[in-house]
Amino acid sequence: MTKWLLRKASGSRSKNKETGDFSTRRKVDFNEDFNDLPMRESIQGKNTKRTYLDTSLVYRWLQTKVHQDFDVVYSEFLTRIQPKYLDAYRNCVFEYLEPSKTVVFEKEIVYGTLHDARVILPYGKKKLYVDPASNLIKKV
Repeated sequence: MTKWLLRKASGSRSKNKETGDFSTRRKVDFNEDFNDLPMRESIQGKNTKRTYLDTSLVYRWLQTKVHQDFDVVYSEFLTRIQPKYLDAYRNCVFEYLEPSKTVVFEKEIVYGTLHDARVILPYGKKKLYVDPASNLIKKV
């Protein structure tokens, strides 16, 4: 049995999340005023947790599949997603990978698309693309 590529995570996904690591607080001025804290906080029950599926394992797995055929990799990807999440997450691989039909080469620059607009790759999370000629996954 191979390992799943989606994992359930909980907590805040905000950019100002407190990690508890000293490196995130090193240059911050602390003026914590205990009078501003709430008097009561609600107890979160079993159904009120903020859980989501983390897809960062997909990107790490895709990096090991560079220079391999995309059709073979995508079929393996579909077998490594839990069946109950398959319908919702079958396209999450394209968050990290530019599909071959939207890749354009101009003077050794690789272009992809974002909301029907051309962007130079790598853009955001997309650091991989499918070569239209050979159907191989390549790094930008």
